[in-house]
Amino acid sequence: MTPRHLVSEVKARLRGASPSTFARLMYAYRGARALGEGLRSAAVGTPAKFLEPIAPPEPVRSRFPDIRLNLLIPTIEVGRSFGGVNTALEFWRALSARCPNVRLVTFDAPHVEATSLAEASGYTLVSPGEESRAPRQITYLGGPALRSRLGVGPSDLFIGTFWRTALAGQALVAWQAREFGVEPRPLTYLIQDFEPGFYPWSDEYVLADSTYTSENPTYAIFNSTTLQEYFNANRYRFAREYAFEPQLNRALAQRLESLRGSPKIRSVLIYGRPNSPRNAFGLIVDGLRLWQRRFPNARDWTISSAGEVHGDIALGKGVTIRNVGKLSLDGYTRLLAKSAVGVSLMVSPHPSYPPLEMAHFGVRVLSNSFANKNLGSWHENLTSLDVPSPERLAESLCALCSRYEADPTGGWTARSQMPHYLEAAEQFPFVDDLYRRLSDRVSIFA
Repeated sequence: MTPRHLVSEVKARLRGASPSTFARLMYAYRGARALGEGLRSAAVGTPAKFLEPIAPPEPVRSRFPDIRLNLLIPTIEVGRSFGGVNTALEFWRALSARCPNVRLVTFDAPHVEATSLAEASGYTLVSPGEESRAPRQITYLGGPALRSRLGVGPSDLFIGTFWRTALAGQALVAWQAREFGVEPRPLTYLIQDFEPGFYPWSDEYVLADSTYTSENPTYAIFNSTTLQEYFNANRYRFAREYAFEPQLNRALAQRLESLRGSPKIRSVLIYGRPNSPRNAFGLIVDGLRLWQRRFPNARDWTISSAGEVHGDIALGKGVTIRNVGKLSLDGYTRLLAKSAVGVSLMVSPHPSYPPLEMAHFGVRVLSNSFANKNLGSWHENLTSLDVPSPERLAESLCALCSRYEADPTGGWTARSQMPHYLEAAEQFPFVDDLYRRLSDRVSIFA
């Protein structure tokens, strides 16, 4: 189907669509239209532009008088959420409990299941631009490329969770200062990775990077001291900084207790995400091809790829990477409990959750170092490759498989060096101090 026919098809389906379907079709429509424009541009020798940022909402003056926390988040839809979104919502639960007036602002289209969960937690659904005094509000801005209105009062405080939402938050803070004649309120910025690294050197790279260098005050919340140290080493400075450490998801922790000591089998589990370059899927596949040639018992092992749907990959000599996609909690924990060896790479300064989960479920794991990050000291099951080449990966994988064959239960007896990872302690102990400082800024500069 050509881009032109795709545009026509999407337009036809827009008629009579539900709000959520409408937003998704509009996104497809814009993509098809951009593709068509790009092809036409290429035909006449002019550059094409495909950048589709989350459009900042159009701020409108609000009469809401009190301090109100606003979480800016791409989505709260359970089926589309991932580790970063889940962590953002956990942080929000801790911080929002300190404030009587809160608003959850999602750039997604309305979603029945997500809305029902929010309403069950006491949130009131408020339309974009609508004036409401409800203490707990949720507002959908309609979709990634749709521009909606958002009421902003003099005491609204914004929290960014991803660089595009932080960019929107910075625009709202600047408008608020001009509109009400107040000092710029601090933007709280949950930083979970070095996000410019998600892109090649490009417009998206410089825009993501710009969110770390705003002239207005930013309170940075880092997902791990390792990530914080990376930013500090690269001379990024913020008005205030906090950091929290990874903890095993409570549901996973409960499953770990029931599955601990399960028999391990000759199974390699890889975190396979072909569409996420920082997870180095191609490097993993090339390393496994070398491993199957060199490891004498490779044909006795199964290889499962979890994390993203993709086709099975034949490595040769009857060895195949079998894709299991994105698993349910039960399916994921059962696979962790029986897998003997794991491979999970992350080309970024963030520690990444999968290798930590694998290690604590008794899996001997290959991961990689990056800048100041070295997971090798975090758990006895973790091996961190300084140079994660296919050659080194294959060599280390052979060693881990041999260790399993010599000691099949050794993964379960290996010790963690992360004393707080399995504890049910407060993950964000700084939220009282953060909320007090945010409130003080509003009071001082009212």
